[in-house]
Amino acid sequence: MQNTDSIIKKLYIKSYESDQAGHVDLSLPKNRLISIGLKILDNSFKGSLSYNLDRLYDELVYFNHYSQKGQACPLNFYLPMILANRSYGTYEASLVDLAGKIQTYYGSLDRIDDYIIQVQAYDRLIRAYIRSGGQSIEGDKLIPILTDIKDDLVAYNLPKKTKKETINFQLKKLKYIGKIHRLIDSMEGISTYNVDKSTNKADKSTSNIGISIDDIGMSTYNTGTHDLDIFDRIAYLQGGQVDGDSLTRVLAHILGYEIDKVGVNDGAFVYSRSSLEADANTFTDSKSGLEVDSKIFIDAKSDSEVGAKAFIYPMADYLIDLRNRDKITRKYGARSSPKHFLNEDVGYQGQDPILNRYKILEKVREGNTYRIRMATKSGLYDMIYNIKTCGD
Repeated sequence: MQNTDSIIKKLYIKSYESDQAGHVDLSLPKNRLISIGLKILDNSFKGSLSYNLDRLYDELVYFNHYSQKGQACPLNFYLPMILANRSYGTYEASLVDLAGKIQTYYGSLDRIDDYIIQVQAYDRLIRAYIRSGGQSIEGDKLIPILTDIKDDLVAYNLPKKTKKETINFQLKKLKYIGKIHRLIDSMEGISTYNVDKSTNKADKSTSNIGISIDDIGMSTYNTGTHDLDIFDRIAYLQGGQVDGDSLTRVLAHILGYEIDKVGVNDGAFVYSRSSLEADANTFTDSKSGLEVDSKIFIDAKSDSEVGAKAFIYPMADYLIDLRNRDKITRKYGARSSPKHFLNEDVGYQGQDPILNRYKILEKVREGNTYRIRMATKSGLYDMIYNIKTCGD
């Protein structure tokens, strides 16, 4: 039996996605978004742990410069909010508000209900795993949990502003209730759960528990899995396919389908406790006089796996500190813009409200774009700026 803090740390750490070589790459968009999902959390108020809207806005402005948001927000963006709170009810209102902001950013407001329903199911599954003491929810153990998720969804009614929105939400509910029914039936051998995605072509396979997987690419880097919902992914695992992305990685751990070559042990948490507030005392910022610890930088010469762990493990500690209120978030009052990097020279070392301590490694013009490479505690960032020319 594992204690709750240890279980939560492991789930958070396993949510980070690996590259094609099997190493955690902090620069992957999903990994950046998981980090943002934690950095925006705010426990400065009594009661539920919410999020800071100003911090979210600035994080996404920066994200637009150093990454690509893709077609949809990964469900694991909400994982820190799930893990930092002690029940779904304590953060439901914050979740609904946050989902609205994120789906506006992605231009897909029609998917808000999908995310809320899936986060609720994800929450139920995670809390069952925590109550089990970290024991895998394998085989028949999953069926009563799926039944509870279905019953919760049947009774769940999210307040809506219009009749049309209410009807659309009820239709979404019926869709997911049907999926859960089919998943349970397939696990009991009554019928087959069909997962049909044609983005990438793969051989059709049917497992011995009646789950059919059509045209799903089985690679972690296969973009065809991005729009599979949480129930499709459970079927994906039950059907014997254990490769997958960030969400599938966490589900595999919970359900006993370990897909990681590198395990997470309790000794892994010996890194200094987080965090977003690093100590600094070895060099001086050339403009402000701020002393900055050069050890916080993960640059091109660093071992990527070691560097990733040096960032992710303290972040997991920080998550626990927020959950247990051992650390209270500071007020985020320093609104920032990534444009200030344009005015700083190569070799400049300083501090930024979003990236924390950084060092500018390179500044290059590439056609109509300007690229600034920086080393930070969370890895390398390539900030891309579009250059406006006369006539634009």
